[in-house]
Amino acid sequence: RPAPAPAPATRGFYTYRLSAPPGQTLTRLEPTGGSVALSTEGALDPGVTYRVPPLGILFVEFHGENRIQFTSQARFLLTATGTHLLSGQVTCDLRSSGNGFEVTTRAGTITGLGGQFLVEERPASSRITLDVGTVRIRTRRLSVTMDSAGSRFLMADGSIRLDAGDNQPRPIAGAAGLTPAE
Repeated sequence: RPAPAPAPATRGFYTYRLSAPPGQTLTRLEPTGGSVALSTEGALDPGVTYRVPPLGILFVEFHGENRIQFTSQARFLLTATGTHLLSGQVTCDLRSSGNGFEVTTRAGTITGLGGQFLVEERPASSRITLDVGTVRIRTRRLSVTMDSAGSRFLMADGSIRLDAGDNQPRPIAGAAGLTPAE
């Protein structure tokens, strides 16, 4: 049975705190090409693109118990149901109210079903590292559930690989920790 989707995000739904060296700030990227430096604490608006500074860690909280962290100069925008990761990485620590939180990358969508996982957006692939819990992975070719700790790579061609240099696509049944999603 699929997890219920999280409640839609509204203004003030996502609160943040930035940890960064002096002089580095969270930046809101404007559609016109400019940018605006933000304070070290506040609320993030859905549909706006943000960039984390080079040595910064952006701690984001929603529903008071779910935490996500953006690092590696992440560029992202938040949505009503998750985040669109344009570059960098995000670590998710989801409790029951965070079930259904989605991380969308160029290669596919990772839906948290509770637990802790990391998504890194790379030029040729997206890496998912599951620590505990379960995630649903969807690409344009596959939909699977990952429930064993480890890493997988979503490739631009829609395949899911055990490592980014693996040029031998393997059947889902042969990839430990992956099962076809219902």
